[in-house]
Amino acid sequence: MSRASWRALRTELLRGTAPVAALATLVLGAVLMYSETNSWAARWMPFAAAVRFSTGVLAPIAIGLGVWQGGRERRRRINEQLASTARPAWQPLLVSFAAVTLGCWLGLVVVVVAAGALVAPVATYTGGGWWWLLAITPVTLAAATAVGIALGRAIPTWVAAPAAMIVGYGVQVIAHDNSPTGGLEWLVPSVLIYNAFGQTLPGQIHLGQALWFGGLAATMLVLVAARRRVTATVPAAVALAGATVLVASPGYGWEPDPVASELVCAEEDPRVCLLRYEGFLLDDVTPAAQQVLARFEGVPGGPSRAIGTGYDWALLGDEPYLLIDTGRVTITGDLYPGEWLVVSWWPTLPCEPFDAYGEYLWLADLAGSWGNQQEPDPGWGTPELVAGYATLTALPMAEQQAWIGDFIAASRSCDRAALAELVERVA
Repeated sequence: MSRASWRALRTELLRGTAPVAALATLVLGAVLMYSETNSWAARWMPFAAAVRFSTGVLAPIAIGLGVWQGGRERRRRINEQLASTARPAWQPLLVSFAAVTLGCWLGLVVVVVAAGALVAPVATYTGGGWWWLLAITPVTLAAATAVGIALGRAIPTWVAAPAAMIVGYGVQVIAHDNSPTGGLEWLVPSVLIYNAFGQTLPGQIHLGQALWFGGLAATMLVLVAARRRVTATVPAAVALAGATVLVASPGYGWEPDPVASELVCAEEDPRVCLLRYEGFLLDDVTPAAQQVLARFEGVPGGPSRAIGTGYDWALLGDEPYLLIDTGRVTITGDLYPGEWLVVSWWPTLPCEPFDAYGEYLWLADLAGSWGNQQEPDPGWGTPELVAGYATLTALPMAEQQAWIGDFIAASRSCDRAALAELVERVA
């Protein structure tokens, strides 16, 4: 670029659009990341997905800033000032684009580095290709600013910026709603965080997005700056190639990450296990889980391990277990203070027809209440459940454990005679 263009860019970076873009991205990015702390704390893939999730707001903001920048040049005749010396048409455009984009990138980098510094010391799984999600994020913001500048040059009115932001946000919401959009959701910058737990994205989606957003940015800039607009066919072809890959991808493109979903267990018995990507909570969870497991010592057929499975129920198998729900975590990866760590056991009752299931369901609730040491609330518990819990817990511990063991055996085959006998024992 010419010296005049460099001076104009320096001015924009110091006193123009770039500081506004950096501040807006920094503040909004920090707020959005903090609001989703429980989703990404101490987990790399959800962290990267949370950054991309924030672009649901940051990308429309970048579009609005681009529109403002492009329209501002016409309203204040800055484009005439930049054109006062002979230079290629793309240089003034590049100044505008670089100012907004670099500002957005600066704010984003601060947020990502600060949040990543919290994840790094705690995370127990670093694989899964999460870094590709981060790598595409700056490209999405560059595409957003390029679209905005092109709109601002074409429609230099003050209403264009807020209108573009609203439309940009709405398009992303529509792409991620429950309608059958197929692979269209990959054509927008944001991704959904809850899909990232124990899963990964295939390389074709990352590649398609890099081509789509990169080609889109270049196409917008060429259309504005090139004397012959046919030149834009080259970057447009790149964008189209990426879009084709994305649209052909399944709407739900996430794939299970088998390594992330491996169980990691505490060394001591009884066994307490969590998924690898949540292994950072193992030391906090183990004492509470083992305390509940100790209650089942001597119970025939009772649970012998406690497992936190996230969303992967297939890991449970047929062995009796306690289910661990770790609940919320703090931004530093600790259990949220004041919240109860849920280590629960709710036995199954595979009775058919349904009337048999309904007749003895309260027995399953009784067994679960005993295992979880949760006295039934008279406000929601049936009278037989409340009375049965009082009767059962009044028995000597050996008899309580024998009743629980007999219930486990009877419930597996829905032995109605044995279940009726169990009712009499707590009547």
